[in-house]
Amino acid sequence: MLSLGIEPFRPALLWRRYAEDTEGLYLECAQQMPWRQAVFRKRNYETGEVTVTGIASNRQDCSYPTLATGIPRLDVVLQRLKRDLQIQDPRAFLLNNFYPEGNTSIAPHQHDFWSAILSLGASRVFTLDGSPVLLGDGDVLVIGTQRHGVPKMPEAREASLGRSLWPILKLQASCPRKNGFQSRGSDRYYQRTILCVASCSPS
Repeated sequence: MLSLGIEPFRPALLWRRYAEDTEGLYLECAQQMPWRQAVFRKRNYETGEVTVTGIASNRQDCSYPTLATGIPRLDVVLQRLKRDLQIQDPRAFLLNNFYPEGNTSIAPHQHDFWSAILSLGASRVFTLDGSPVLLGDGDVLVIGTQRHGVPKMPEAREASLGRSLWPILKLQASCPRKNGFQSRGSDRYYQRTILCVASCSPS
C-alpha cells in the first residue's frame, strides 16, 4: 500500500454528533437494511490472511457495494463523509453491524487500512487499542489500523447499529484531544446501537 502512495494508518479522530438529523434513523436502518447472521472471521497474523469460519456470532451484519443504501437521510450523511474524508475510490463500500442487545459484541481485531465508523442509536463502548471510547448517536470515529472492538455490555437493554466507512485515501484531520473522549455514561447506556463501516479495497 505504501508503494502505491496509500497510507493505511491514521491517528484517531472523534467527531461528536457529526450526524445531527438522527431521530428515527436507527429504526429506519434496523427495518430496511438486509441484515443477516454474522459469522466469525479468523486472521493469520503471520500471513495476514483472513478466513471466514462459518461459526455464527451473536450480532448481525450486512454490506453495500457502494456508499449508498437507499435510505435518504443516511445517504446524505455518507456523502458528506465521503467529501470530508476525501474518499475518491469508486470501490469504497459499506459494512454494517447490528448489536440488538448488550450481550452482542465483536472481538478486538484490526483492518488493513483506515476506517471511519458512524454510530446510530444507543451509546456503546468501543475499544481502541484497549482504551474505551463511548460512541453516541451520530458520532463518527476515524481510526487507522489500530486494534478495536465492541465489548459486551450486559446492562444495555436495547439494541445498537454500527456502520463503518473504510476509505483508503487522505483523511483531513488532526488527533483528538484526550478530553474529546467520553467516559462511561449513565442513562444513555440503556438504549440501542448500530455501527456502520464504509470501506475500500486496497487492491
